[in-house]
Parts: sequence; C-alpha cells; structure tokens
Amino acid sequence: MQQKWDQCRLRAIELYKGSKFRESLTLSEANLELARGLQDQVREAASLNDLGLAHSRLSQLQRALHCFDQARLIFQVLGDRASETAALSNTALVYAKLGQPKRALLLYNQILAIRQQLGDRAAEATTLNNMGFAYSAFGQSQTALEHFQQALLIQRELGDRTGEATTLNNIGSIYNDLGELAQAWLHYQQVLLVRQQAGDTSGAAITMNNLALTYANLGQSNQALLFYNQILLLQQEMDDRLGQAVTLSNTGAVHRSLGQLEKALGFYQQALLIRREAGDRLGEINTTANIGTVYVELGKKSRALAFYAKAWGLADQLGNQTLTEWLRSLIESLDISL
Repeated sequence: MQQKWDQCRLRAIELYKGSKFRESLTLSEANLELARGLQDQVREAASLNDLGLAHSRLSQLQRALHCFDQARLIFQVLGDRASETAALSNTALVYAKLGQPKRALLLYNQILAIRQQLGDRAAEATTLNNMGFAYSAFGQSQTALEHFQQALLIQRELGDRTGEATTLNNIGSIYNDLGELAQAWLHYQQVLLVRQQAGDTSGAAITMNNLALTYANLGQSNQALLFYNQILLLQQEMDDRLGQAVTLSNTGAVHRSLGQLEKALGFYQQALLIRREAGDRLGEINTTANIGTVYVELGKKSRALAFYAKAWGLADQLGNQTLTEWLRSLIESLDISL
C-alpha cells in the first residue's frame, strides 16, 4: 500500500507540473484515502498539501485553504517545521489570490523568519518573491522590487535557473508598472527563452502575457493582441481559469485603448464572470471598475455609477483603503449623486 501511494504521488506531481490540474486533483484525492487507510500522518499531510495546490490552480480557493490548514496542523503535530511552513506559505498565496495582501504579508513575515532560522535559502528566496507580489498588490512597487532583487541574489548563488526566471519575470512586471518599458521587455525576453527551453508551458504563458502588456504599453496594439490570442489558447488547454481572466481583461484593455469600446466590454464581462466564480475578489473589483470606465466612455454615466458603486462596496468589504479611495474618486468624477 505504501509503495502504491508513493507511485501515485509521483504521478500526481507529474500531472501537476504538466498543468493537468484536474487529473492531479483526482489522483491526490485517491492518495489521501490511501494514506488515511494506512493511518500514515506524513503521507496524509502530503496528500492534503497536494490537494490544496491543485484546488488553488483550479481557482477553488476556499477548498485550497481548508486543505492547507489541515496539512499544516498535521505537520505541526509531527514537529516538521519545514513542511508546516510550506503549508503556511501556500495558505498565504491563497490569501493573496483572494485579494487580501495584508493578511498574506502577515503570514510571509512569520514564514521568512522561520526559513532564515532553518537556513533554507531556496525557501527564503521563494518567500521574498511572494512578499514582493504582496507589496506590488498594495502599489508599493519600489519595496516589491527590493524584495525581488534580494530573491534573485539568493537564486543566482544557488544556481536555481527556474527560480531565477520567475524572479526576472517579477522584476520585469515592476519595471512595467514604473513605466520603464525597455527594461521590462528585456527581462521578459530572457525569461521566455528559459521557460520555452525548459518546456514550462504555464510559465511561458505568464511571460507571454507580460510581453503582450509591454507591447500594449509601447503602443504596439496589434502585436499585443496576437500574443493574447496565443496565450488564451494555452490557458484554455491548461484549464487555467484565473490566467484566462487576466488575459481576457488585458485584451479588453487593448481594445479600449483602440476605442473599440463594445469589444472591450465583451472581454471585461467574460473576465468578470470567471473572477466571480473563482472568488478572486481583487480581480473582480478591478474588472468591475474597468467596466464602469468603459460605460463612462460610452456616455452611459448611470451604468458606470452602478459598476463603480459595486466595486467600491467590494473593496470596502476587503478593507482595502487604497482601492476604496480610488473608487470613491471615480464615483465623484461622475458628478452624479448615489
């Protein structure tokens, strides 16, 4: 039975790495039953962690949280601090996806301290990367860049090419946010080459999305749309729902910049449906606001107000002050009363 579990887990991991998340989920569910039948807590916790990862990639975020929490508690009982911290890190990632970067950062600060105590340099770099993402969600681009650069130094020390590609991609995103588009483009081209050589379809899709965004920012809209079409096909093959939402939203933004407002609206609405289904609250807020802005440009202020007010209400529920202030300013700019 133990040998069967080991073989099944290796297969589940292969499926996950190959972006076959539903198949990986099904196999991990069977592994969990096997582990419980064996009364093997180590294997049970590992199966729960695998399940959480698959649920997360399938945008089943509350289920992912439940699995990670169960895994963490078992690792805690077993005294396995490294695995307990890994489960905690996965929990923080889900909170970030749920649009709760403040909660994620609280966890990451705990995780970073533990990983430094354990001397786990690779895991430390991962945590610094995750913290960079959380700071970026707060709009603190310079602080995010500092964390990414710290992670990059560690990964280069370790010779971790895959991790280095991830971090270079993150740095490119920050340069994009800062308007340093040439720097962003150079970083993304390096990353795409590494990921294509490694056969990393999921990572290549993320990098292509970022390259498309850079082309759009450079005013090369047709090139950006070509990239987005390719990316969407890849993400549909991988059943990457949140990735599809990002790509649809970005495609909408390009059409909006071209003055093709009805097309933009269609893409934003598709993205919004996915984000609602996935529980991606931060994405839902941003996409709802984008739809409001398209209605402003279409001269439909009452429709715009409805979407801005909806987005403001969601941001207020999350306690995200930056977003609520931004949305209030959009509502006030309409110069019509609630």
